[in-house]
Amino acid sequence: MNRRSMKTKREILKAVHILMDEKSFDDITVVDIVNRADISRGTFYLHYEDKYIMLGALEEQLIQVISGKLDAILIETNDLVEMITARKTVMLEVLKELKAEQQTLEVLMRTPAKKRIQNRIQAIMEQIFKFTYDQIPQTVNPNMPIALISKIGASIFMTMLDHWLEEKMVSTPEQILTTCFSFVVRGPMQTVGIRLDEDIVQQLSASL
Repeated sequence: MNRRSMKTKREILKAVHILMDEKSFDDITVVDIVNRADISRGTFYLHYEDKYIMLGALEEQLIQVISGKLDAILIETNDLVEMITARKTVMLEVLKELKAEQQTLEVLMRTPAKKRIQNRIQAIMEQIFKFTYDQIPQTVNPNMPIALISKIGASIFMTMLDHWLEEKMVSTPEQILTTCFSFVVRGPMQTVGIRLDEDIVQQLSASL
């Protein structure tokens, strides 16, 4: 893709982003987009057949940001520290790219495609967690189904992503990563600063 084409697509995205503060995606027309982007209809149709094709292209672009890192994340190792360190490194790259794609993310999450995109991201994250736990079965509670643990881990990531969007992504990728991993590794109570004595932990465990 040449620079002119990339610039035009950025202007189209920017126009849609602004328009969505005024009306829903379904109510936005191609005329609205080209007028706000200050381009011709011919230029728009040179890149997209319609606004829904544009939406699909943005969705695939976003999913690629995450799925494109899967090979780097899914390294095989039985060393827990090495595994977590590798995942943190790659996930930080993913979060930085999501930050760079903030306009795309904000547009997509305000369209009818939101639920489908959330499900796709959730599925990718579940795959990552499942692969992780499969590599270290000796550390996993045998009474806890890996599928359930993977869903919980993926849900934590999705909740953090929703929070990040709600705050207009003002937190840094490093801050989001730190909080997310803290919830996954340490759990909610320790993450928010609640200190439990060993006898309390034993009492709570006995009650479960």
